[in-house]
Amino acid sequence: MKKQIENDDQYEKARIAVLELAEYLDNPDPLDEAVEKKQLIYDRTTDLMLLYSRGHNVKEYPAYYKPKYDRAGWAYQE
Repeated sequence: MKKQIENDDQYEKARIAVLELAEYLDNPDPLDEAVEKKQLIYDRTTDLMLLYSRGHNVKEYPAYYKPKYDRAGWAYQE
């Protein structure tokens, strides 16, 4: 099952979670064994947010963004 952000509400929840994770990762608890896992979650969530954002741009302005993203080799959510 491939995870993706489906709508603006999920995007907003992801944004809030990323901000909280970033704050934690900026000064992690040295005794927390889950720091690496939290970093992986942060990285994956920001990747999903970027795909969703680019996909939103392509839906709103396909003639402008689609060729630019394709030319740059940047993925976006269809």
